[in-house]
Amino acid sequence: MTGAAVTVPVAVILAALWFIHIRLHDSSVRTLMPFSVAIVVVLGGTYTAVPELVAGLACAALLAVELVLTEGKSETV
Repeated sequence: MTGAAVTVPVAVILAALWFIHIRLHDSSVRTLMPFSVAIVVVLGGTYTAVPELVAGLACAALLAVELVLTEGKSETV
């Protein structure tokens, strides 16, 4: 159960990232669903033999999905 020392903070950071920053720019289901799935996968990884690897792969997959979904979408700051 020591994997929870890694996976719970990662899940909290992902949730906070979406809630505090990303939700203000794009509160659609397009961003909510990938973040929700990543959080569930990270927390589910707590019960595997390699929770750190699962958390890392979930974060990498989240990044890849977000990059693909925002491709071609320009945002001026």
